Amino acid sequence: MSKGGKCKMAQKEQKTHLEIAVERLNVALQYLDAAWESRETIHINSAIANVISAQAHIEEVMKNPEQ
Repeated sequence: MSKGGKCKMAQKEQKTHLEIAVERLNVALQYLDAAWESRETIHINSAIANVISAQAHIEEVMKNPEQ
């Protein structure tokens, strides 16, 4: 495949900020579920980190809703 083909393919696979935010929130829910089961704070910390990451992506969507 030529370089041009790879670039087009990479552009298709690029996710929007909203898609990334949804993924981060889903991961956060998984960590919260794990924290509920294990009572380990590491899972809570990971959930919080993913929510903060999602928030940053949501802020990008709010700045540029057309993207």
